[in-house]
Amino acid sequence: MYSHGDIREGLLEFLCFLSDLKMSTKVQLAKEPKLLMRLIGLLSSGVGKSNEKITKLAALTLNNIAMAPASRMYMLPFEKDLFIVASSDESVSKLLGDILGELDTYEIETNNI
Repeated sequence: MYSHGDIREGLLEFLCFLSDLKMSTKVQLAKEPKLLMRLIGLLSSGVGKSNEKITKLAALTLNNIAMAPASRMYMLPFEKDLFIVASSDESVSKLLGDILGELDTYEIETNNI
């Protein structure tokens, strides 16, 4: 019998794999607002403090999604949440800093249009 943690971890591993595929897959994942909310929720809920692997998988998945320029507009509403977690959890601050950099670049590009 699998525990909830094992199931959560397995699903995150699968999502991380999906998020590392084609750009169109990254954008499709980004278009799911509940997915982004839940991934960020995992980062900010403190679950990761008890299970660092879950936190890192959630951050890596978000980082993979942010690599697609078209996905960044879907991530912008969560910029503040990402910043708060990045400044408070050093285990994922590098990955979240990369995402915040991508979002900042996206904002600059859209403001110059």
